[in-house]
Order: sequence, then structure tokens, then C-alpha cells
Amino acid sequence: MRDPDSISRKFLKYVFLAALAFATSSGAVAATIEQYQGMMKTDRFAKLRPDQRAALANAMEALYNSEFSVSETIARELISTSPDIAEAWQILGLALANQNRFEEAVSALDESAKLYTINSEPLIIKGDILLELGRAEEARTAYEEALARDPDNWRAPQSLALMAERQGKWQEASRYYESALKIAPADNFELALSHTRLLLVYSTPQEALNVVDPVASQENAPAVVLETAARLNLENGNLERARFLFKRMEIQSPSVASAIGLAAIDQAEGRMGSAEQALKRSVERFPRDTKAYLALGNFLGSTKRYGEALDTYEGGLQIAPNDPELLRGASGAELRLGRTKDAIKRARSLAERPEHTASDLVWLASLLETEEGNRDETRAAYAEAIELQPDNWVALNNLASLVVDDDPAKALGLAQKAADIAPNSKNVQDTLGWAALKAGDTAKAGAIFDELHKADPDNPVLTYRLAMVRLAEGDEVEGRKLLETALAADPDFRYAENARAALNR
Repeated sequence: MRDPDSISRKFLKYVFLAALAFATSSGAVAATIEQYQGMMKTDRFAKLRPDQRAALANAMEALYNSEFSVSETIARELISTSPDIAEAWQILGLALANQNRFEEAVSALDESAKLYTINSEPLIIKGDILLELGRAEEARTAYEEALARDPDNWRAPQSLALMAERQGKWQEASRYYESALKIAPADNFELALSHTRLLLVYSTPQEALNVVDPVASQENAPAVVLETAARLNLENGNLERARFLFKRMEIQSPSVASAIGLAAIDQAEGRMGSAEQALKRSVERFPRDTKAYLALGNFLGSTKRYGEALDTYEGGLQIAPNDPELLRGASGAELRLGRTKDAIKRARSLAERPEHTASDLVWLASLLETEEGNRDETRAAYAEAIELQPDNWVALNNLASLVVDDDPAKALGLAQKAADIAPNSKNVQDTLGWAALKAGDTAKAGAIFDELHKADPDNPVLTYRLAMVRLAEGDEVEGRKLLETALAADPDFRYAENARAALNR
């Protein structure tokens, strides 16, 4: 069960929306009725008596000031004499929701919805309450009813989009976002960003760009929209458009993000000296912003100046000692400098942070694999990464490789999970095939290594793997021939000694 307090806080956002609905000429709540979308399509409010309008304003003011029990009392008094005022029931529903009395809130909102003919806001609030309570299908019904009642209320398709996104139905979520954006105000930047981020995860950068770039053209587009559009344009090779947007960011409010973006464009155009100077200036202009150090360190690392990169990362770590990106960058630079033990020490610091991620653990484990004597710690790091992120196919694959000799059945299970997530990875298929062979499933292993060897016949490791399959199948002639082929391709390849031992048996 969710924390009730966290649920009730969610509905405070509707206090502002309701404030727009129930503003009066008395100024009790500083807004006008025209600003509220649901009330724009009805003259209900205008037909209320002055005393009724004053009661609504007082209830709304109490709600706005978080005096929820006061708001409830006023709304109930009004309902006792005028039970047909939809607005009173809506305020009551909000007051109850913010007191964690969710079932009563839903009932009040149902009464409000019955009295409205067009306004769908009570249904949307009801849907949000039900969704937060875990009653997803009831929530969907409320949202769909809201959408049918008022197709111009963009919050209904937005709610359906968020619900589909939670359920992993990204295509359905995208369609609802598209519908919401068509009817939402042009400056609803949050909605456009939500759709953009969804597409970045599940679709292509170009699809995401198609959503955010037109929004970034608006004069009042905030920095986060400009940056998102600029970076996507940069990724898609639209360098002039990216430069224009980053410069708009710089004019609007100079920041590390715009400076880094402009430097990235210089780098993409081959002006490495200009890019480096821009990044160094960003460190000078924003000496307390770790992103400046990270960007400069990454640039220096990309030019193989690992010592300078390490110094830069360490400059940032003086400001933020536990910054994960700086720790990872410093660890990588130390590895490149041949200081493996220092790189591992830094990676341990990264993985020991309370908020460490699966990627942090995978990085540590990958470094531990390079040194002898860390086998148990390596396995433990990969296992913890899988516990944190069960679909981390790199951890699944690498742990399978580590345990394949000791526990082939476990390795096969891990490798199969990795293959289900990343079926096109040759490395994963290699691990899966080898685990299958070790577990005694020669048919599965043969099918995998036949395909891998066919795609890369000159790879001595894959040739060796296929040879071991043939030997396990009892085909000594083909097996020995493949072993000889592997050794001829590279006498010192990774499994050369194993191949020679197999030939000498």
C-alpha cells in the first residue's frame, strides 16, 4: 500500500486549478473564471446567486490555504442547501482527498461529475485517486469517460498516456501524448518533454526530435526545452540548428549546458582547439559546476590525454567527492594510465555510495575481472547489479561467463535471460552457446555456434567453440579439423592451449 501522505500531497496541484475555476469578483482567490478550462464551456457559474458564489470562493480560499477541514465544512454547508451545485461537490472531493479520505472523495467527485454536462475535471481527479490507490482499471474508465465527455480537455489524454507509460505500453502512451499535444496550450512544455523522453527510451532520436523541435521554436521556450532540442539536433547531425538553439540558451541565461553544447558542435566540426578552449573557459566561468569538469575531462580523455583528464576529474571531485560521473571518469583515466589498482579503488568508491546503481557495480566488476584474486568479489558485484536491475543484460552475461565452469545450469539460465533482452549481441550468443554446451545441450550449442561461425569464419575463438561442439557430438574428424583451423588463424589466441590439449588427447 502506498504512503497515504504521499497520495494526498498529489492532489494539492488541483487546488490551483480549482482556484482558477471559482474565482469571484470579490478577489477572494486571485484568478478569473475564464482561466479555468472546464468552466469556459458553461454559464453555470454565472447563474449562481451571490451568496452561493461567495460560499464557493470561501471554500476555495480555505482549500488554497491548505485548510482542508474548513473547506470541507463550507462545501458541505452549501451542499446541504444547494445539492445541485457541481462546483461544491468538486471542492468537497478535493478537500477530502487532501485529508486522505479517498473513498469519500471519489463519491463526492462522482456527484460533481453527474451534475456537470461538459466539465470533465472531477473524472480526471477521480482517475488520479484511483490510480494512486492501485485501482488501474477503474482509473482508466474514469479517464476514458472524461475524454469522451470533453475531448478538448488535454489532461484526460495526458493521464491515459502516463498510465500506459507506467504499464510499459509505450506506443499507446505515445498516441495519447500526441492527442494531448494537439489540444493543449502551445506553451505546455512539460507535456512535450514527457512525450520526447518517452520516445528517447522506446523509439528513435529523430522521432523525439520531431516532437520537441517545433516547441523549441517558441519565443518563450524554457532552457530545458532548448537544451533537449539542441542536443537531439546535434545527435542527428543538424549542427547549425543545434548551434542556434544553444546560443539562444546562452542569451537567455548563460550556463554550463550551453557552453558544453557549443563546444560539442566545434568538436563535431573538427575544431578541436576551439572546443578545448571553450570547455576550459566553462570551467573558469562556472568553477563550482561539476558538469564543466566532467565535460573537459571527457574531452581530454577522448584525445588520449589521460593524465590531464584525471587532473580535471579530480578538480571536480574536490567540489563533489561522490559525484558518480566524475568517479567513473577518474577510474577510467587511471585504467588507461595503467594504474589498475587505483582504478579499482576509485570504482569501489563509486559502488559503495548509498545511491549506487547497477551500472556502477558492472563497472567495478569489469575492472575486478582484469586482476587475479577478485573472483568472489566480481561475482558478488555482478549479482548485486542484477538484483538492482534484473534486465541488465551485461551483468547477466558476464556473471554467466564467470560461473559456467562451476555451475553450468545457473550459467545457462543467466545467459538465456541476457539473450532474451539482447538477442542481437554476438557476445551474449557466444556465452549462451558455451553455457549450453557445458550444460549438455549440444543441439542448442551447435545451432548457436553454427550461426556465429558462419557470420565470422575467421574468428579463432568461435572456430574453437564450434570444434568443441563437434567433439561433444562425437564428430572427431570435423572437430579436429576446426581446432587446427583455429590454431592456424592465430597460434596464440585465447584458447590456444585448450585447443592443443584437445588435439593431443
